[in-house]
Amino acid sequence: MDAIALYDLGLSEADYNNITLRFFFKLMDRRRRDLEMRDLQFAQIAQILANAFRDQKKRRQPYKTKDFLVLASPKPKEQTPEEIVSIVEALNAAFGGKDTRRKKVK
Repeated sequence: MDAIALYDLGLSEADYNNITLRFFFKLMDRRRRDLEMRDLQFAQIAQILANAFRDQKKRRQPYKTKDFLVLASPKPKEQTPEEIVSIVEALNAAFGGKDTRRKKVK
């Protein structure tokens, strides 16, 4: 956390020692939004250049901005209750836990 505050956020040691954890996380959130905005700006520039020099015979569809986003990650699919139970059972077994349920969920 010290390295993030001092190097990524650019805080001085005195500033870092005087902020609350809540304020630190607000600064981290601001930093994340800043990085996402920069990523979007560079993606837009890359899209414009790629479309300007695109061979329309090889690629008929123009590029989209999202094709060049680095930080954007696809949303994970929502897990079904059965998948969640399966994960919990695996973790329980991995950590040596006991299954004390009367009936197993399948």
